[in-house]
Amino acid sequence: MLALLLSAQVGAGSLGCVEPTCATPLPSPSHAPAGITAGAWDAWLALLHYWSEDGEWRSEVEDPSFFLDPEGPRNPEAEWAAAVQAFLEPDKASDSGVQPRCRFPARYQFLSSVLGWGDAPTPEPLCPQVEAHIVELGARSVSVVFVSHYLGNPASAFGHAMLHLAGEDRSSDAVLTDYSVSFEADTENMAPAEYLPRGLFGGLTAGYRTAPLHERVGRYERRELRDLWTFPLRLTDEEVERLVLHLWELKDLEFGYGFFGENCAQKLLALVHAIAPGYGVLPYRSAAVLPQEVARRLVERVGLASEPGHRPSLIGQYERVVHRLTQGEREGLGEMIASRTVPSQASPDVLNAALLWSEIETPFNAFERGSAESDPDAVWVRSLWTASVANLSTSASSLVAPEPARGASILDAHRPSRVVVRGGYAEGHGSIVGLGVRWLLHDAADPQLGYPRYSTVEVARVDAEASISGHIAVEEATAVRVEALGTSSEFHSPVAWRFEVGARRLSHLGGAPLHFGLEFALGLGASVSAGGTSIGFFSMAGVRPGVALAASGTDFVPTGLWSSGVLLSLPSDVRARLNGEYSFSLASLDGGGAMFSADIRRGLGDDWDAQLVLHRRVDRTTISLGLVSFR
Repeated sequence: MLALLLSAQVGAGSLGCVEPTCATPLPSPSHAPAGITAGAWDAWLALLHYWSEDGEWRSEVEDPSFFLDPEGPRNPEAEWAAAVQAFLEPDKASDSGVQPRCRFPARYQFLSSVLGWGDAPTPEPLCPQVEAHIVELGARSVSVVFVSHYLGNPASAFGHAMLHLAGEDRSSDAVLTDYSVSFEADTENMAPAEYLPRGLFGGLTAGYRTAPLHERVGRYERRELRDLWTFPLRLTDEEVERLVLHLWELKDLEFGYGFFGENCAQKLLALVHAIAPGYGVLPYRSAAVLPQEVARRLVERVGLASEPGHRPSLIGQYERVVHRLTQGEREGLGEMIASRTVPSQASPDVLNAALLWSEIETPFNAFERGSAESDPDAVWVRSLWTASVANLSTSASSLVAPEPARGASILDAHRPSRVVVRGGYAEGHGSIVGLGVRWLLHDAADPQLGYPRYSTVEVARVDAEASISGHIAVEEATAVRVEALGTSSEFHSPVAWRFEVGARRLSHLGGAPLHFGLEFALGLGASVSAGGTSIGFFSMAGVRPGVALAASGTDFVPTGLWSSGVLLSLPSDVRARLNGEYSFSLASLDGGGAMFSADIRRGLGDDWDAQLVLHRRVDRTTISLGLVSFR
C-alpha cells in the first residue's frame, strides 16, 4: 500500500510515480572534440542523456540500440566520433538495417548545425517514416499539462504530468487531433500485487509514449473526472522541432522504472533538458519530484508562451453549464433527467447539461451507449445527441477546448513539504515548544487550492514536543495517511474513509501511549457551501491493530476507533479542523478514552499559515500557537 500511495498515476496499462529525490547533475566538462565549444558539448551530452557519476560517464538510456558505438552508453567521446562517421556515410545502414540519419534525426540535425554540414550538404537519404512522424504529430508548440489529484485510486493521489504537442490550428476541432507525450510504465495485465513490489524494488519497464490527446482527455477528464491544467511553454520553433525528432529516437526504447528511481516526473524534465539544456531544468534537487512541481519548474525555467488554460472535468463542465441556466431551465433539466424525455423546446445549454449528466452518472461513454437499442437510457442519450446536433449545440467543442484559467492556477497551490514551529502550554508540563515536519503532500486543514477538498494525503510526517522541564516526546510519526472525508453532493460519494500506517497517541488505560500500527476506518461525510464558506462533516468507525509503547513496556493492543469531525473554510483564508475520537481495546472492550483536537489556520500569504492548536486527551490539555511554512 505504501508503494501504491507513492505512485502518481495509474491508467490502463501505465503507471507514473513519485521520486524522493532527483539530483541528476548537469554534465560536467568532458573531453570535447577539438574545435567544439563547451556549450555545444554540453548540448551533446544532454541530447544523449549523459550524466557524471563518480567521475565516470553514464547515459540514462541503457538500450544499446540508442548508440552507434559499443562504448556509447558510457563514452560520449566515442559516440560522437561514431556518429560523425556514420552520418557522413549516408549509404551505410546500421545494424538494425536503418540508415543512421533516419534512426537518429535529432542527433544528425544537431551535428549538422554544430559542424556546419548545412553549408556544404552531403547527399541525404530519404526518411519517409521520420517525415510521416513529423506530419502526424504536427507540433508547433508544447505545453506541460498537470492532471489533478485523484483519490478514487490512491495511486493517482499525487496527480500526473505530461506534454501536449499542439498543432498550428488552435480551433476546438483541431485540438482533437493533437498528441500528448507521457513517460509510463508498462503494467498492462498486471495486478497491483504484482506491479507494486516490482515498482518498489525494480523490475518494471517504461518508455515515452505518444498518444492522441483526446484519448488521455477521455481517461482523465471524462472517466476519472479530473481537471487538466495546461501551461504553454516558451520553446523556440527549433526546440519544438528537435523535441519531435528526439521522440522518434526514443519511441521504441525501454527504460528501467521504479517508484524511488526513474519515474514519470523526472523523465519529463529529462526530455526537455535533452532538447534545450540551456533552460537548466536539470539538475533538480528536491525532497520529492511531483508532477505538480515539475509543471512549476518548467514554467519557471522555460517561461509561459501564453496564458495557462484550464480544462474542467465533466463535473466542472456540468456545473459551468448549469450555472448559466435560468431557474426555469434548471427545473426543466430535472424533469428531463427524471422522465428520460427530450422536450422539443429544450435549449442547447439544457441539452448539454443533460448529456454531461448522463456521462457522469453512467460508467460508459454516453455517445457509445446511445447506439444500444435495448437500453432505455441509451435511447434517451441518442435522442439528446440528435437534438443537440439539430440545435447546432456546441457541446462537442466545449468538452475539448481548454478555457482560460480563471483566478489562481494550480501552480499557486501550496508546496508539498511542511515545517511547523509552535510554542504553548501543556497541563502538567508547563511551557512547551513543538516541531513538526512533513515530506508530502497535503492535509485537510492546509490551503485547499489545487487539492481535493476534504482530503488528506501525507507521507513521512513527524511531530514532537519538548517541555521546559526537559520532557521530550514524539506525538506522531506517520509513514502514510490517506483520508477522503466524504462530500454528499449530486455526483460525489458520501463515503468517508481513512488508511494510515505509523504511530500516534491514543487514549488507553488512563494514559496516551504511542501506538504503532495500521489503521482502517470507514464512514460517511456531508458538506454544504455558500458565499465562500464551506462546512464538511464526517463520522467513521475503524480498527487499528498494533503495539502500544507505554512506560510499563509494550503491549499488542488491537484498538477500535470512532471519530467524528468538522472541516470549516471561511472567507479570508481561515480554515479549521475539529476532530473528536474515542478509542478502546477490541480485546477487552474497555480501557478506552476520548480525545479532542482543534487545528485552526489563517493564511499569511505565499506558503505561510498561522496556526492555533487545542488538544485535549485523558492525561492533559495542550494549547499552542505556531507558524506553518510550506516548502
